[in-house]
Order: sequence, then C-alpha cells, then structure tokens
Amino acid sequence: MLKSKFYRSYAQLTAKEQKQFAQYVVALHAEKKTVVQLLRYFQNADADIPPRAEIFRQVFGVQVPYNYRKISDALSDLYLLVEEFLIWKKLYQNKLIERDFILLEIFRERGMHQLFGQKLDRLAQRLERQEPRDMWSFLDRLRVHHQRNFHRHTTKADKQTNEVVDAMQALDHFFIASKLVYACELKSRAKIIQEKYPIPFLPQIRADIAKVKSPRPIHFELYLSVLKLLENPSTKSFTKLKTYFFTHAQQLYFEDQSAILAYLINYQAQAIKEGQEGAVVEAFALYQFGLDNHMFIENHYISHVRFHNIVNIACNLGKYDWAADFMTDWEAYLDAANKASAIVLGRARLAFARGEFESVLRTLQEVKFSDVFYAIRSRVLLLRTHYELHSETELILGLSKSFEVYIRRNRTIQKLTKLGLLNFIRALRILVDWKFEKLGSTQKLEQLHPVAYRDWVWAKLAEK
Repeated sequence: MLKSKFYRSYAQLTAKEQKQFAQYVVALHAEKKTVVQLLRYFQNADADIPPRAEIFRQVFGVQVPYNYRKISDALSDLYLLVEEFLIWKKLYQNKLIERDFILLEIFRERGMHQLFGQKLDRLAQRLERQEPRDMWSFLDRLRVHHQRNFHRHTTKADKQTNEVVDAMQALDHFFIASKLVYACELKSRAKIIQEKYPIPFLPQIRADIAKVKSPRPIHFELYLSVLKLLENPSTKSFTKLKTYFFTHAQQLYFEDQSAILAYLINYQAQAIKEGQEGAVVEAFALYQFGLDNHMFIENHYISHVRFHNIVNIACNLGKYDWAADFMTDWEAYLDAANKASAIVLGRARLAFARGEFESVLRTLQEVKFSDVFYAIRSRVLLLRTHYELHSETELILGLSKSFEVYIRRNRTIQKLTKLGLLNFIRALRILVDWKFEKLGSTQKLEQLHPVAYRDWVWAKLAEK
C-alpha cells in the first residue's frame, strides 16, 4: 500500500475537488509530463493503492526500468501542487480577508500605488462597518492602520489622519482580546490539574476594558463573563454567560463558539458531579444547542469524548430513543481510531439505562478498551451492572480490586478524577458489604467527597 503525503492529502479531497485539482494541474503545469501522467493514474485508481514499483510499471510501462527517484520526485511535486491548489481554493473561493492583504502586498511591491490606496481605503471602510468577531479581527485593523500610516503613497493618509493613534488602539484591543482568551484557558486548566498560573496584566486589562466606550466588543463581554464563571462559579454567572452567548453565538467564528460552549458545559459537568438539581437538564440543553448549530464538528469529526458524554446525559434524562437516534446519526463523524470503542460503550450505556443488564455484559465484551477514557468508563459500567444483577459479592469485590490497582498505577489520571473513582470503589464495596464501612477510614458513606457517579451511588444507598 502506498504511503505518501500526496496520496493521504489527495484522498481527503472530494470527487469534485479531485476533478478541479486535475484541471488546475493541467492548466498551470502541463509541462510537467511525469506529474500529469502520475496524476491521471490516481484519477482512475482503486482505493487499494499498490506499492511505488507497481504504480511505476502501470504508469510508464514494463519496458521502462524502475526508477525510484523518478516516481518519488513526481509524488513530492504532486503533494506541493495539492498544497498550492488548497491555498488557491481557500483564498479565491472563500474570499478571506487574507486575500486582500496579499493583494495589498502585491500592489505595493509592484509600485501600483493608486490601486494600493484604493484597496486599502475600501478594506478600512469594510472593517469599520463590521463588528469584531474574534481576537484576530483587531489584528486586521492594526495591519490596515499600519499600512495607511507607513506607506507614503497611501492616498488618504495625510498629516490630519492620526493613523498611529488608531493603530495603537487596535493593538491594545488585540492584546486585551487575546489575553482574555488565554487567561480563560489557563484558569480552566488550572482547575483541572489544581495548579495556579500567574497571569500578568490581567487586573490592568480589566480596568482598561472598563474604559472602553459602550457598546463594548462582543468578544470582550463574552470572555469577561467566562473569567467570572471560572473565578466565581455560580448559577448567576453561568446564566449571564449562557444568555449572552446564546444571543450572540452566530456572530462568532467556530473557534470561539466551541470554546465558550465548552466552558458552559464544563460548569454543568461539575454541577452534575456535585449533585446540583437541574444540572443534567441544563447540560442536555447546551449539547442540543451545540448540535443544532453545528458547533461540535471540527475537521469533519466529533470528539469521541463528547459523543459519549452526550449519550450519557441523554440516558440520565431517560431520553433513550433520542440517544439511540443520536448514535445512529453521528457515529459517521467519529474518527476511525476511537469509533468502535465509542459505539460499543454508547450501546452498553444505553442498555444499562434501559435496565437490560445482561445485554450490557455481552456488549462490553465486543471490544477490548485500551484507551484510558474507555477503560475507566467500561469498568465502572461493568461494576454497576454486576451490582444491579446482584452478582456474587466475591466477583464484585474482585473486579473492584483490579480496577483500584489500575487507577492507582495509572499516572495519566488527574488527581481529582482519581480520588472520585477511588471513592466510588469504596462506596461500592460498602454497598455490597456493610462491614467495609468499619475498615480503614471511619468516614461514613455520606461523607465521601468527591464520588464519581455520585447520583447512582446515592440512589443505591437510598434503596438500602
């Protein structure tokens, strides 16, 4: 099987794009005979591509001695042409602002000063009419003001136009916007790994934002609200961010949509762990919003972790048919590496929610879960299932012991997650055999914190 950067990138093109690529190569690089011949072979080739020597024979004939360098160079050239084609497609079909900056550079380098000035003025006017949609929007404004001030042939840059002041403001806004994004990311990570990161200038940035004339950029308001949610988690700060985000989500680019929705979901995930009333309903609403607005597909895939979390939330709410339909509709968007594990675990989780415990045991045997994410969740599901089936105490205790060893030896599991899982195991042992309450710590079951799968543990405790 051929392994080359060209084929991996070419295979990702749609049938229409492959046809366009062929036209692009023939129109602009027809003189590269070997490259064109090789491309024609790939246009008609099956999915199972043979080794280079066989490709060489089919393209150039058996009478031509095999030349490794010749076909390797042609494949390299084809890959560079794929890159060139993708850049062309991105710039000319999507009409990105980057195309305007490239044209400005071309006009300036060629001494086309009148066209440069006209293009720059139109670009400046367009940016002024637009609401900044992300932190890079402020950088675009900085680049425009810089050009208008420092390019001597700019038609409307005269001594009365204080482009330097405008450039400084754009620079300040870019710094503020980017600082807010990274500050939120650092504070979020600090919560997970329980470490503090210094964030210089953050107090000053907050003071500077307060001086910005109303209405302040949407980007500022959103990430300030995220900061407040991370620093002082509360229903009030969550509701404020959610309301503002839902109102302005369509004015943001995907990166910010995805990031802010993740902050909201993470807040509710923690609320679920703490057993807060209504947290599961809120989390489902957030996931539904993300699905409806296509905020979970990145690079053609949905995160396998998010896929499972959505199934889990739906099952917790008793939305079994919805969960089944979701898995059917979205399994195509799972990456190949995790697809089998995600689908099997999802099916097992749904069977558990429906009370089909024997089916859970059968389903979990279909795949060997090697990834830590799936290994943990499948083992927890296995333990819960055996408890529901009233399996022998020795079996449950034996499985819990091996799970405990796995958790303690695994160094990739975060401290809080590890503690929650160990407390889950202890709680399960107490539920199975009350004598375990007297062993080790004298804490009562109700005092364990944090406990993974807390709602299930408490529901089983209530049945005692």
